[in-house]
Amino acid sequence: MEPSASPDLLALATLAGCPPAQDRHRLDCLVRWLRAHGWAGALTLGITEPLTITAGIGTLRLGPEGECWEPAAKPTPPAPPQPSPEPLRLARIAACAACDRFRDDRCTVSGCGCTGLGKPERMFSKCPLGRWVVPTS
Repeated sequence: MEPSASPDLLALATLAGCPPAQDRHRLDCLVRWLRAHGWAGALTLGITEPLTITAGIGTLRLGPEGECWEPAAKPTPPAPPQPSPEPLRLARIAACAACDRFRDDRCTVSGCGCTGLGKPERMFSKCPLGRWVVPTS
């Protein structure tokens, strides 16, 4: 959605210290500034009535009672890690057990996050010493 930019909003963006740029970028800057400073900040800019700004990053409704923020894009959660097939997991565990840096059922290599046998179960995890076969896809 293309943001709305009235001359009044662009003047407010200037007061908030937003650099001259395309109108939509100035509105994004103003929305970020208002979200950081809230209604008290809005009052310092001379805003005395509730305000709605639709910018490239989303829509902000701001008033004395608080703000309502609707981002333009909804974040998507990351995909869960893929599990390793059982033969690959067992091969990795065997490689760890044969390693001189594996003591008391733990990897002692700095940077290895397996803390036991957790990461051999993840398809695309890697041994910090390069001793595991890592699938390419």
